[in-house]
Amino acid sequence: MNTAQPESLLRKIVSAWTGKIALAKAAKKDFDDVAAQCMVFFDSTSRRFWDKSFQRKFFGKTLNSRFQLSIGKAFELIALFGPSLYHRNPTRAVRPYEPIPVPPSLFGDIQNDQNLQQQYQMTMAQEEQDHARNTFRCQLMEHYLSYTPREQPAGGLEEAARLVITEALVKGRGVLFAESYRHPGSQRRLTGLFYETVDRVLIDPDATSHHFGEARWMTRKHIDPTWVVERKYGLRKGALKKRGTVQSNETAGAIQAHEGRASEVTKGNTFDLMEYWEIWSIGGVGTRMSGQSEWVNDAFDEVVGDYAYIVVAPSVEYPLNCPLAKDCADPADSMEASTDEQVKEMFSWPVPYYRDQKWPCVFLDFYTYPHDPKNPQRSAWPMAPLGPCIGELTMLNIIISEFLNSARNGSRTFIAMAESMAKDFEKVFDDGGDFAKIRVPDSLMQRGLKEVVEFMRAPDVSGDVVKMIEMLFHLVEQRSGLSEIMYAMNPGGGTPRTATDVASKTQSAGVRPDDMAKRVAACLSQGAELEKICAYWSGISSQDIAPLLGPVASQFWDELITNEEPDVMFYGMRCTVEANDVRKPDKARDAQNMAQLYPPMSQQLAQYCAATGNMEPLNALNRKMFDAIEQPWEEELAMQPIQPPQQQGQEQQQAAQQQEQQMAQQEMEAKQAREQMKAQHFEGEQQRKQQSHEMKMAQDTQKAKWDQAKSFADMIQQYQEGRAKIENQAIMTEAKTRLNRINSRMKKHA
Repeated sequence: MNTAQPESLLRKIVSAWTGKIALAKAAKKDFDDVAAQCMVFFDSTSRRFWDKSFQRKFFGKTLNSRFQLSIGKAFELIALFGPSLYHRNPTRAVRPYEPIPVPPSLFGDIQNDQNLQQQYQMTMAQEEQDHARNTFRCQLMEHYLSYTPREQPAGGLEEAARLVITEALVKGRGVLFAESYRHPGSQRRLTGLFYETVDRVLIDPDATSHHFGEARWMTRKHIDPTWVVERKYGLRKGALKKRGTVQSNETAGAIQAHEGRASEVTKGNTFDLMEYWEIWSIGGVGTRMSGQSEWVNDAFDEVVGDYAYIVVAPSVEYPLNCPLAKDCADPADSMEASTDEQVKEMFSWPVPYYRDQKWPCVFLDFYTYPHDPKNPQRSAWPMAPLGPCIGELTMLNIIISEFLNSARNGSRTFIAMAESMAKDFEKVFDDGGDFAKIRVPDSLMQRGLKEVVEFMRAPDVSGDVVKMIEMLFHLVEQRSGLSEIMYAMNPGGGTPRTATDVASKTQSAGVRPDDMAKRVAACLSQGAELEKICAYWSGISSQDIAPLLGPVASQFWDELITNEEPDVMFYGMRCTVEANDVRKPDKARDAQNMAQLYPPMSQQLAQYCAATGNMEPLNALNRKMFDAIEQPWEEELAMQPIQPPQQQGQEQQQAAQQQEQQMAQQEMEAKQAREQMKAQHFEGEQQRKQQSHEMKMAQDTQKAKWDQAKSFADMIQQYQEGRAKIENQAIMTEAKTRLNRINSRMKKHA
């Protein structure tokens, strides 16, 4: 790209984006204000609510109270809803799109045309092979996406998801970014979903929604040391030394240790942290809004196009991903020395999520804000779950604090003492206690204080205050969903009438958590889609995942994923996460269901075990029972196989072998008949009639053999029952004894 003055051109681009970022902050102000107030109710201390600056900002004045109480409803919301919304890393499922069966008649008269028959068979064989490749490709990706949540640094996906859910419950929105990374000292590249606070994310201020296409750009704020930024974007060492905007605590501590460096603070030499913004745009580099000439706009549109990636820092006059030669570590990588292809690569999205109409992150919103004609940009930001009850929580903090203060003042004792005796009495009553001391002249003490002092009390409204507090708490519960049943308490403190009543209220109380769990699952499904795209475009190869898949399967990874066409990866498979995999299981319900299921199942399996000697089904049932009641299973409780009498075993084995041989022979004959019918399907009308006749004869023959085999098996069974009646009685007695032992141990564990 031939530009005469690249420095001036790039400075205008940075200035334009800096102005847009400022407008995006202003459009987000309403959301930020509500989020800040909700954070106050989430804080573990009451000081933030009673902070003078906070009160002046949101109340317009300051409030004073001896008792400064803050109702932590945001914390209660997180403590109750959070653990149920993300219990463990979910199972990520990757599935191909199933092909639609094509009727053979669409290929023509394949019954009478051998060429069409061959074409149809070849087409179906190719489709079956392609479907097998797609299925195995999805299995590889599913295995990989189930592996990365555990390997992800900073606590894995579980920790990132918990942070996102917490921020979405408190502030209204949580954000996950898909990124690739390498562990220190390793060349393996992996991908993951990483938490980013919504405070550092902005979207197009003209947008009425955060969705791709409705918003034309989005940005993410970073604050990193200047030397990290220099390495990240290929700048020479020291290029950003005096362009930092924030001073780190590390530098501040070093300055305090060296008094001689205090003068450097005023010069800005100690600002070692830099604020910069990553911008993903679907409206070009930004030359249209920067006052550039028409030919510059056309040149950038032709070279870069609509989908552009820009990194700007307010203190740097050029985009960090398109540096000038004076600050480049290698001048060949500068804007001045770059060709059109190199400029396009500089401003290209690192991962082209736009090909699937996605941003590089996913948003978790529980309550969307409807469109408001007076403030259309507000709908781009969601509503915090505690937002509708901020007023009630504020009133509760003020009223309860003042009520406690009033109760404290009313409980104080005032002591009047003659001025001549004040020194003696002051030694008895210490200052700062529950007693207030008043010095009274001796003349007034002789007349009596009742003649000169009279208390004036306002009407007693303590009963009304208590009712008001109860009403406000009730309103908060209705708006937030923090009802008494969520705390395992009976509504109103009474006793439930019936079990149906309890179940109905429990089901109603679970409507909100169920809806939230579905939104969490949808967010994680979209995140899995992003990570799939990130893994493909970041070049995850067989060398990176060989320890996971093994040497053979990893080779197919390169063939089916790394070297595959982008459209196959973007549109040929879908990633899903089920809500039931995310939510915490209901152990009480599982134990109740198992208690109802266990008696009949154990009786049936005991009979089966006595007849066959195979105790594994009964052991499996016992393991599930122990898991349902959350008790550890010990292998010594497992029942060992019972060996039946030798003669009976031989007879049963012979009968089983004969029956298996007959079944295998019948299955082989049936398979041959099906193959014969399939081969004759494409012949003439006379051959079809003959085939139908042969098929009927084969079916009759098969039915007769099945009937014969069944009759023979019944005879063997009757013979065995008559002969082994006494032996089975002993086996049943021993099995019942072992079951009683297991039941007694289960009762002890319970």
